[in-house]
Amino acid sequence: MNPALRHQLASLDRTILALLDERARMLREVDAVDPARRAALADLLRRQTGPLPAHVVRRIFELVDQGCDEVSAGRSPFRANAGAPDGEAR
Repeated sequence: MNPALRHQLASLDRTILALLDERARMLREVDAVDPARRAALADLLRRQTGPLPAHVVRRIFELVDQGCDEVSAGRSPFRANAGAPDGEAR
């Protein structure tokens, strides 16, 4: 991979992670079953014009919400195994 492209992707990944962390902190203030969250996702899917299929975007946001809900409930497996997917030890 082109080093400049690799650097851009790494920078974008760090930005995405920072935004996910910010979203998780904000969702601590929102009820997990708030119907407005479902409406917001529907709105995002209507606005989505990029190359990702809508079902993929929907699944990404569902997983993000699930992770944020786990953080809010104090059940996040990711702090103990930072960097490991699905709570796997590294």
